[in-house]
Amino acid sequence: MALTSPTLSLRELRIFAEEELERVLQQVPGVANTDVSGGVNEQIQVNVDLRRLQAAGIGLSMS
Repeated sequence: MALTSPTLSLRELRIFAEEELERVLQQVPGVANTDVSGGVNEQIQVNVDLRRLQAAGIGLSMS
């Protein structure tokens, strides 16, 4: 998964990913691990078990 924003800087996106998004993703049943990584082109890689998300009533949208 990659984050982009028309209003946040790369630094602000990184902080959001580390302080907010990672915590939320770790609470999703079936998510074993999250890792925020990246340098200049910062990224978050998420391995998703779609069946478990769907069973929990959670949708996933990638744009």
